[in-house]
Amino acid sequence: MSRFRDIAADALRYWEPRRLVYNAVLLAVVAVHFVIGLPASKSLLATDNLLGAFILAVLANVAYCAAYAVDLFVQFSGLQTSWPRRRWIVLVVGTAFAAALTHFFAQGLTGSSLDPRDLHAFATRYTAAWCSQDPAQVASFFANDGSLTINGGKPAVGRAAITEAARGFMTAFPDMAVRMDRLERHGPTAEYRWTLTGTNTGPGGTGRSVKISGYEEWTIGPDGLIADSQGHFDAADYDRQLHGR
Repeated sequence: MSRFRDIAADALRYWEPRRLVYNAVLLAVVAVHFVIGLPASKSLLATDNLLGAFILAVLANVAYCAAYAVDLFVQFSGLQTSWPRRRWIVLVVGTAFAAALTHFFAQGLTGSSLDPRDLHAFATRYTAAWCSQDPAQVASFFANDGSLTINGGKPAVGRAAITEAARGFMTAFPDMAVRMDRLERHGPTAEYRWTLTGTNTGPGGTGRSVKISGYEEWTIGPDGLIADSQGHFDAADYDRQLHGR
């Protein structure tokens, strides 16, 4: 009993201080995914999600206790003298394994639920919505609190505001047609490239035709909808085509 007490005390002195390092590594993995997933990842800061994260953190620490089983087994097997110099191997391998699992859990939570084929179909429907002359269809591709920013201007936040932003283009160009040129995915973000053609025959229009190309940088939320879109096009070229100057 005395030997067991001594070995257990030795294991506690080694593993408990290093539990802080283990938790710091896992927290860093989650933090990196959260930052990369911004702003969509902000939606994860809900009570149920935080409780789920707490449960996973507790389970991760229960798993950490597996190191004690290895430690005690090795010390009782007669390798007590050489074991202290090799404990770090279990620590590194165990922490790396837990970090890998955390990576995949965090990726599933903060990344888009759309696979590449689904994302392409999503973009195809989004393109059709811009051609529909129904601005609410465009807004339906955004999360309820999603945002659309055009050339660094004031963001249209929420579906009602996005509907009005799309309405402005559709009203100005009643024959507007949008073509998807390319779609590239980068983790939780995607770059949607487009070309717009139309004639400015809306109220107060110039009657001139325009053809402009641009792109949107999408952040896809966990719900598979656009959480944020940063739109870009050549405003000077657009103005030249629209006003002939």
